[in-house]
Amino acid sequence: MSKVFSTFDQIGELASNRLTSFSSGLREATKKATGISVDVLRGAIIAVEESIAKGASFVVYSYGSAKDLLPPKITGALNLPEERATEILRSIGTTFQQVYIAIEGLEKSLGLYPNDPVVPFVLFLGTSATLWVFYRVWAYGGYSGDLSPQLTLELLAGKDRHTY
Repeated sequence: MSKVFSTFDQIGELASNRLTSFSSGLREATKKATGISVDVLRGAIIAVEESIAKGASFVVYSYGSAKDLLPPKITGALNLPEERATEILRSIGTTFQQVYIAIEGLEKSLGLYPNDPVVPFVLFLGTSATLWVFYRVWAYGGYSGDLSPQLTLELLAGKDRHTY
């Protein structure tokens, strides 16, 4: 009988060792997959940023080239709105720079690397989700009334069965 218990103990120990080994391997694979996923995300963010920057440069260059071909009266008419837009964008740009400096300081105080493109991406997603939730609560939250959907339909259809 003791031989049977000894065999069961050995099988249990072997299973425990294999389970521990599997768990360690799974943990390592998860770490590697997470690292690879973050690297792929980082590369995608950088590629999108570069594409947007190149696209914006192309648009600005094309606009400048097309503007040079226009008659002087039309060019003069375009200059006034451009100057106003430049003034407005300059003040907006200054505000964004101050916000960026504050966010960069927050990232450093949290121990994050501010030049990592994943950090602003996550901040953007978090801010977007928060704003979406606030909008949903503001637009669709609050008191919805005492009427049931059926009673509302009857009132809209002009069937006044109930007295209020």
